Formats: sequence, structure tokens, C-alpha cells
Amino acid sequence: MKFKKIGKTNIKVSTLSLGTWSIGGGTVGKTSYGKFTKKDSLNIISKAHSFGINFYDTSPTYGFSQSLLGSYFKKKRDKIFFSSKVGLNSYKQKKNFSKKFITNQIHKILTELKTDYIDFVKLYCPNPKDKGLIDGYETLNKLKEEGLIRHIGASLSSPNDLLKFNKNLKFEIIQFNFNLLDLRILDNKTINYIKKENIGSIARTIYCFGVFTEKFLNNWSLGLSKFQDKNDHRNRWNKDQFDLWVNGARSIKKKFNNRLKIENIATRFPNSFDFITSSLIGVQSEKELKNNLNKKNFFVLSKQQIRKIINMNKKNFFITNKSPEKIIR
Repeated sequence: MKFKKIGKTNIKVSTLSLGTWSIGGGTVGKTSYGKFTKKDSLNIISKAHSFGINFYDTSPTYGFSQSLLGSYFKKKRDKIFFSSKVGLNSYKQKKNFSKKFITNQIHKILTELKTDYIDFVKLYCPNPKDKGLIDGYETLNKLKEEGLIRHIGASLSSPNDLLKFNKNLKFEIIQFNFNLLDLRILDNKTINYIKKENIGSIARTIYCFGVFTEKFLNNWSLGLSKFQDKNDHRNRWNKDQFDLWVNGARSIKKKFNNRLKIENIATRFPNSFDFITSSLIGVQSEKELKNNLNKKNFFVLSKQQIRKIINMNKKNFFITNKSPEKIIR
């Protein structure tokens, strides 16, 4: 495992970290990856820890993942770092960044994580025009002064939002979509700002919600276009969107002469950029976790390989206007 310092902090985190939405079990509506047992979830958390992962991203919206992290790391708290989010308890609710809501949510997160402090707390996909953000940010700063949280950040709905926030909002960490077919973060102004302010940057959706796996590509070829669990959030999307992603993934494999699995290319891609601190890996089995943490995945792609991927994206835009708003924002 390799480690890298997050922005201005003195915290070094694993360059591949565990995202826990995929192992949080079912939640109301099409807002999760479907049913998943707590036993399987704990096994993945345990295995991730044994492989050297020390950064765990969670949220009150991720089913039971937050409470399971608290249970597993109760006696190992000083060895790992928790990152959670505030502003939303359920995908069925509206975001709320009020002082009362955030304060109550922080205390609930502390209880579920079985800890007396949270290393990183991020505003959940805030709209830069939301007038309540200042109050929410000031509330987090007060909680930081009280020692309940250590660092403040934002999980961005769109990478382009970073430059739209009130300049009084000083984020120490940000999280955003970044993968082989979503290069919105690769904007010179945005990257220069991240580097100038020395903001820790966490890449999410690096496997494009599971599309960038050999299993998915093979199933798609066989016409298996539906996800078994009716509450799998990916059932909200139309076939056109998946066709775009699948065709894009196959084109990338061809550029690598089909020598590498798509998930291995996807794992190596974001960490090939120096402004990325860590990439979140989402899995649903120990086998997937082991493959994604293969030592070869810690090698960066060559400049030529990166250029091929970027040039392909310049010729095509891989997000349809029919996709859920959360994806295209």
C-alpha cells in the first residue's frame, strides 16, 4: 500500500481507500446497490484493513455501513481515518445545512462510528447558490473548535462547483467524480486552484458504478441489462447511458490492446494525476477487493496512455441528458 498526505493536513492516507456505499445494504427506493448482508460487509472492511487501507468514506445515507465501521474499528480507532458527510440523512429528503440539523447529525455520526471525533466531514453535494451554506460551514468550524471534527470539506455534485463557492468557504478536502469517461475535473482553472490552496482531493466513482468491470461488460454482451435488485439505484438509468459507458470502456481496452482488465485500467487512471490524493474503491466481494488492490494497480499509467484516454474523451461525451440529475450535475 502507498500513502499520501491530504492537502494541508499532516494526515497520510492510503492512495486507494474504501468507499462504503456499495456495502451498506438496501435503503428506501432506488438509492443503494441493493441488499447486502452485514456479515459480507464486515468481511470486506476487515480484508480492506488487512491490505493496508486506512481511509474509509461513509455517509448517513449509506445504510448500515457507518455503524459497521464503528463496530469494527472501535478498538483500532487510532490506526484509521473516518470521512463522513452532513446535510442529508436520506435521499428522499432535501439537503439541510442549518446549524441544528448539522449539529444533530454530527452527534449521530459520532454515535454510529463509536468515536469522539471524526477526521473529515464533508458538506454533501452542496449547491454553491445555497444561502444556508455559510451557516453550515460556520457550524462545522465551531464543532471543529470543540474537537468533534478535525477537517472540513465538500463532496461535490459537479467538480466545476468548486470555483463557484463563496471564497469564505475554505475546504481542506474535496471529493468528486473522476474516471476514464468522466474528466470534468480536468479543467486547468480548477486544478490550479486545488494546487494553490493545497486541497486534498478524493476521486470517487472510479469504476463508473460497476460498469468498468469485466463482469459487467460480459453481462452486457449477453443482454443482461437489468440489475437483479429492484432497488439498485442503477435501475433508474436508461439503456442509452449504459451503451455509452460500455462502448467507451471497450474502446479504452482496445487502446491497451486488450492486455489489461478494464477495472485495472480504471484503478490506475485517477492516481496517475499528481493532484489526486486517494481514489475510493467500491466493491461487493473480497475477490473484487483483492483484484483492485493488486500491486500492479499502484503503478501509474504512462503519459502516452493517459493522452489516448483524454483524446478519446475530447471526441465523445459519455453522459446523456437523460441520465439522473445527480450524475450529470
